[in-house]
Amino acid sequence: PAGTKVACATVDEDSALENIEVESRFRRQGIGKNLIRFINEHDTQFHIYGGTQHNSRYRLTEEGAALINACVRKGILEDTQVIISCSVPQSPMSKF
Repeated sequence: PAGTKVACATVDEDSALENIEVESRFRRQGIGKNLIRFINEHDTQFHIYGGTQHNSRYRLTEEGAALINACVRKGILEDTQVIISCSVPQSPMSKF
C-alpha cells in the first residue's frame, strides 16, 4: 500500500554506511541491492566498514554481510569500498 516503509539506509558524514534495513516481507527481492546501488551512484566516496566487534556501530549481521558480498559479486560495489576492520572510526552524524 502507498506510504508503506519498505527499506531505509543511513550514511554518515564520512560516506560510510551506518545502517540498511529492508522490511522482512520485502527481502530477497533486490531492494537492498538497489538501495546500495542508488547510494553508490550518488556518493562517490561511499564505503562500508565491516566491523567485527559486537558493539560496533558498523557491525554487519549475517544478512548484511550476505547483501554486501552480493553487491560486490554483482559489480554494484568495488571490493575496495568494503573495509573489514576490528576498529572503525566513530561517526558524529548521518547525512542521509
